[in-house]
Amino acid sequence: DAGGHNQRGNKDIPKGPLFGSDEWNELFVFAMDEAQRLGLQMGFNIQSGWNLGGPRVTPEYTAKQIVFSETRISGNKKIAEKLALPKIRRDFYKDIAVLAFPLSAGDKTSAFITDLDYKLGFHELGGSAPDCRFLLGNEPREGKTTEDKTSYIVKKDKIIDLTSKMDTKGNLEWDAPEGEWNIIRFGYTCTGSHVSTSSGEWQGSVLDYMSTEAFDFYWNDVVEPIFKAAGDYVGTTLKYMETDSWECGGMNWTDKFAEEFVHYRGYDLMNYLPIVAGYIVNDIETSNAFLADFRKTLADLVAYNH
Repeated sequence: DAGGHNQRGNKDIPKGPLFGSDEWNELFVFAMDEAQRLGLQMGFNIQSGWNLGGPRVTPEYTAKQIVFSETRISGNKKIAEKLALPKIRRDFYKDIAVLAFPLSAGDKTSAFITDLDYKLGFHELGGSAPDCRFLLGNEPREGKTTEDKTSYIVKKDKIIDLTSKMDTKGNLEWDAPEGEWNIIRFGYTCTGSHVSTSSGEWQGSVLDYMSTEAFDFYWNDVVEPIFKAAGDYVGTTLKYMETDSWECGGMNWTDKFAEEFVHYRGYDLMNYLPIVAGYIVNDIETSNAFLADFRKTLADLVAYNH
């Protein structure tokens, strides 16, 4: 069950019954009746389209991404500041952490982490087998222009966790040490990606591929009713199922990501989060090594939780 037939200038095929509806299930069972009669086996794709998601996927189970806002302050005084919410928020938002670190002219640098958005999983590379080697280095890719940037080198041991000092409304109270400080409020929200090439009305948000809770929700909401309709055909005539493809956009956070990172990589990621905002933690090599661990964890969560 899929759309995509209108690509290359073709007309839409008239929509049939909504995927997973009672009428759709009746037609599916009829196909299995015929398969049994003819001595055939069947498999099916557990969504309409190329990636999991759909109209009943609520924001809590939707693919997520990191977002942040920054606030500069002068220290040597008690700070009472309302930290701005990140500008990008789609139907869902939760805070991750509030971190502060000193900024000084001596820490300014013209060096920067190349292809940061790709290294953080904000975007797909596209294609069936893209060349990913550039993710492991820090050389500008051939044919890619580089813009002049100024960043800061942040010492990991100078980063202060202020999460407990911000209330639920974003109000921060902190006795800030002397100096100029940058405060970053990190959170996460939905990615805005939608199901690709679905048919009829089976549009909706992409599922969180890193969450067991999101997969269980989809399984119970969408797949189990099809199995129930199939009855005794499950395991006999109905032998196979699959999910088809990956057109999910980028996704790089999930509810338990910080804990899962410790589980898979063996260390806390919190003091590396300024890298998300374009800062260099300790040095370029350390920052890129963290980013490689970050992507490994994205991959592990897709593999084991989905």
